[in-house]
Amino acid sequence: MYWLKRAVYKIGRESRTAGKRLAWRIFYGKRFSMGKDWKIRKNTEIELTGRGRISIGDGMITRSGVSILVDGGDLRVGDHVFFNHGVSITCLKEISIGCGCKIGNNVVIVDHDHDYRGSLEDMVSSPVFIGNRVWIGANAVITRGVSIGQGSVIGAGSVVTGDIPPYCVAAGVPARVIRYITEGCGESESCGESESCGSRRGDLQACLPGLQPAERKERRDIGCVEDRR
Repeated sequence: MYWLKRAVYKIGRESRTAGKRLAWRIFYGKRFSMGKDWKIRKNTEIELTGRGRISIGDGMITRSGVSILVDGGDLRVGDHVFFNHGVSITCLKEISIGCGCKIGNNVVIVDHDHDYRGSLEDMVSSPVFIGNRVWIGANAVITRGVSIGQGSVIGAGSVVTGDIPPYCVAAGVPARVIRYITEGCGESESCGESESCGSRRGDLQACLPGLQPAERKERRDIGCVEDRR
């Protein structure tokens, strides 16, 4: 009976994923693009408003309660990204997440703040860039205007308010570098998640869908590529 239950569960999950993808594609049209081999759990919500755009690569996995809101901004997610329970992403300007990232329970990623100097109804926005193969621990908060370099780890409960270099462990409030990761970060190391990804260290552009080379600027100090408009 166990194998029968697992088969029924798998069929139900795949049907739910296919139904959500189809509905999002029909409703949002060309502003919403997606790869293949997604695995989406119940209560995963994607909302696209204004002139916003969403581009997601292959193999995305979500647990229950994931919420993604793009209100006039541009969200790009690379291949094989995992979002655990309760992840919340709100994009008003620009958020880029590289290939192979693991996002822990209840992580919040935002590219904006309320303007406390004026009316709290006004927003201040700055792009957020997360490199390939970044692991963000549970309950961390990624604030506007930050870049996290490839291969880095953000400790659980951290608040990231400034740039984090590649291949390091950062934690705290605000997050600070605790140590650097010296193994497995050779210059020729690929993303390791997909043959089609083609991403190399310091090359976020090669991984993310919809990122135009002519529009990007490389920041060598954080080990990722930015797309500034």
